[in-house]
Amino acid sequence: MPKHFFITGTAENLSALMNECCQGKRHYHMVSREGIGKLLARGTREAAGKILVLSDESRPCGACHVFASNKGQEGYIAYLLSLPGEEHLVWPVLLDAAHSALSRAGNITIGSPYTPLYQAVEGRFQPLWGTTETLEVCSTDILLKEFLLHRGYALREDYVTMTKQLIGAQEDSALRMGAPPAGTVLELLRGDDCWYNAYDWYGQNSAGEFGLRNTSLRVLVLRKGHYIIGHTAWYPLRDAGGVALCDFEVSKKHRGRGLGSLLFNHTMRQLVLEGYLTCELFINPRQSPLAQALYHKAGFRQEALWHEMIRHG
Repeated sequence: MPKHFFITGTAENLSALMNECCQGKRHYHMVSREGIGKLLARGTREAAGKILVLSDESRPCGACHVFASNKGQEGYIAYLLSLPGEEHLVWPVLLDAAHSALSRAGNITIGSPYTPLYQAVEGRFQPLWGTTETLEVCSTDILLKEFLLHRGYALREDYVTMTKQLIGAQEDSALRMGAPPAGTVLELLRGDDCWYNAYDWYGQNSAGEFGLRNTSLRVLVLRKGHYIIGHTAWYPLRDAGGVALCDFEVSKKHRGRGLGSLLFNHTMRQLVLEGYLTCELFINPRQSPLAQALYHKAGFRQEALWHEMIRHG
């Protein structure tokens, strides 16, 4: 007989459910009810949304987080969680409930890399990129991808996680440090001191970019006077020895002069000096083909593939 399901709007048992559903995910760390509560309260979107928890007579079986922006016109489903082995029962009911909660939305995106519960299910410091909420290509998530395709969703973007074992700069033949061009300076910054809010193209500082103060963030900027030409940014992963390269950009009018390679190579050396053993980054190959080629040349290799899917109203 089919199970009797109940939809609630509370996150009371969400931590236990996540800990059971997400054990096999990359970098997963056990989460607590208090930790999830803090993350939900921290949201910076127009609408923080709500948690939908699916339960049967005895226990929670699945959950999703829905939220909206642009006055409700753009809908997002941060993730679809299901107890292992019960996906065929849980996903249809949960997705219907999510669609009802987002009935005003013209488009609904699932698997977006910028979601409020990123830290809760992936265990990193900041909600920055591809995560358990994204559809990682493993056996269960392939099933979810196929399920969503049958429910009217289409693939919108693919993202790639790339990783590299860090070794001493003097041992890495791919790195060519070089000196900054005349009149420019490489400067290492920390946390909310980053970037001086002085980009001609960026228009915001690190707090505005990431939605909160980030004292763990480190940034290497290439500047000319008080004018920033480019930067890289990174922060530590919870797994010992790991670091995430979370930002890398050069001003458009200064591209094509080798500044990106210079900045990147100095960053790799700095990560070694800070004692990191592995580095990972997240990239959209279609949007950043030149950066991906640079990463490949520097020894980064693909470790995981992620999907973002969309349903048009």
